[in-house]
Amino acid sequence: KLRLHFYPKIFDNEAVNQQNWKQFKVETFEDTSAIQLSKAFLPLLFFNLLFIVLGWSNFRNNKLQTF
Repeated sequence: KLRLHFYPKIFDNEAVNQQNWKQFKVETFEDTSAIQLSKAFLPLLFFNLLFIVLGWSNFRNNKLQTF
């Protein structure tokens, strides 16, 4: 609806101050979906643990070779 109103005016280079801006109301998005913390943080925890184990094993292997 708004695009159909504004696109012809944009491409015709009409002045902005000629628009009646009071007829347009600001609409905001409200997300009502529930967030499950387990689904949000479980992948983060998994990858952190994976990289900690890989880093620890790499550090242990390098430490044995350098000394």
